[in-house]
Amino acid sequence: MSDNKRYRLHRPQRSPNGIPVVLFFFFALPLCGQLRTVTHTRLTQELVRQGYEGVVARTSERVTLVQYEDARNRYPMDGLLEIIGRTSMQLPASNEKVVIALIKYGVPFVVFENSDFASYYNVRRQKSMRIPRLAISEKTDALTAGLSIYPVYNRPEWKTDLILHPDLRMRFGNYHHPMESQFNLVPEFQTLLYKGLFLSASLIVPLHNDFEAWESYNRLGPSSLNYITRLRNDYFIYAAAGYFRGNRYGAQLGLKKYLATGGLLLDARLGSSGYALMDRGVFKYGDLNEFTWSLSALYFIKRFQLFASLAVHRFIYQDQGLRAEIFRFFNELQFGFWAVHADASLNGGFQLSIPLPPPRYKPREYWRPRLASYFDLEYAGRYDTTAGTTLKANEIIDDIFLRYNPQYLKSNIGRAAAP
Repeated sequence: MSDNKRYRLHRPQRSPNGIPVVLFFFFALPLCGQLRTVTHTRLTQELVRQGYEGVVARTSERVTLVQYEDARNRYPMDGLLEIIGRTSMQLPASNEKVVIALIKYGVPFVVFENSDFASYYNVRRQKSMRIPRLAISEKTDALTAGLSIYPVYNRPEWKTDLILHPDLRMRFGNYHHPMESQFNLVPEFQTLLYKGLFLSASLIVPLHNDFEAWESYNRLGPSSLNYITRLRNDYFIYAAAGYFRGNRYGAQLGLKKYLATGGLLLDARLGSSGYALMDRGVFKYGDLNEFTWSLSALYFIKRFQLFASLAVHRFIYQDQGLRAEIFRFFNELQFGFWAVHADASLNGGFQLSIPLPPPRYKPREYWRPRLASYFDLEYAGRYDTTAGTTLKANEIIDDIFLRYNPQYLKSNIGRAAAP
């Protein structure tokens, strides 16, 4: 296998405590047939050239291991299908097993392995191919521990996205002005500092405003330091601290757990926040003394491609109650309904998330400007009440768990179109 200076072959580096290596040897050795693998140079070069990050591509006589972070595609499914196709093109004829791990911010979220292969004739290339039929792996802990000992190419750390968000809000006004609106541009700076640790900072630039007078001035937007890590047995710990949407500052800590191979996601979180806003360049804030908590369950109904969630909350203004949501992805378009019962009152509405162009981004070097992936709209039947207001501290992480849900991805894998 040829190699060049940039993709030099490496021996797997020894883990400091040896535990991941032992786990990989004990659990994954029967899967792989042998522990010794070498860098799949051609596949590594191809994935890096396409702009994928955090790339690990290893191969042996019987197994091919692939890890990647998708920084190119707006829709994770497009990236996964491309990875399947490019891996199939470079698959050694003797391979019996393919493992594909999807990571985000350096953290593994989904690991697939094939149960068998499907035959596919590529008309353009005039050759037969073997396409792996992927299933959610039951050996995720062992495989992610084993992949962590290998060198990573095109690392995502310290690469920055400058993301431009359009922000539109509307509400019913008075008799003379029946509809009030506000339109802002929100540039966001987002970068990965270390595995699982990323910074997001934004500025709100108003273009039109019928709301409060202080919202007509440039001001700090949602800005936070976020962290997530994966533990054994499908547990995740996550946290955020900073200034959040809804004019709140504070911190939140949470724990997530996958059940039913990702079909059911349990979540528990605890937070503390206070009121804060920037008025004409002056940062005004209250005491950090309002504690919130929630327990929730999110279930993916495969037959109808629906997500349904139910949560019990202690909300920001110390009222307690229930929040229910049901929504569906139509390819990338997300639409759903929500309802809240709190403080002896009921509120509800709908949410809409519309994909914005382009569907594929330029590869990242050090920094990259781009438009936001989605334009979000939300309608509330009552906007003049504070009952049922949640702390919006971990919206980025919550969105990852939706779009990278293992069962959702698995149910949408069709035949990969080979490149």
